[in-house]
Amino acid sequence: MLESWASVLSLLTALVAVGAATLDVDGIASHRAYLQYWGIDAGVFPRSTDLILIDGYYGLVNQSALALLGILAHCGWWAAGAVGLAVYLEPTPSFATWHVLMGSSASHFRTLYLLVHDLQRAAHVRCRTQ
Repeated sequence: MLESWASVLSLLTALVAVGAATLDVDGIASHRAYLQYWGIDAGVFPRSTDLILIDGYYGLVNQSALALLGILAHCGWWAAGAVGLAVYLEPTPSFATWHVLMGSSASHFRTLYLLVHDLQRAAHVRCRTQ
């Protein structure tokens, strides 16, 4: 039990160190970008470490929100891609397999199969005539 707690604490310590370094670098970049936007040298207005970490936090949250909004803006494309991938990866059983699996209700599936087949053929003919 003591070894598991020690490994958890060492992992948390490493995560805190990486997180602090990430916030520090992001905060410095955010502060410099803001001052450069206004045409001001970053050395004129130095920031303390706590304010740099706060800037880093705000920059990280802002970029994460922009990424999420970018993903949500194309939610329809993501859903269509997921459905297309699921259809592509899903193996399609033959009619004989459906007949064995479904027993007497296979006639409904045969009707559906023939309907889909007729629609595909009609679409294929329509595409060739246009």
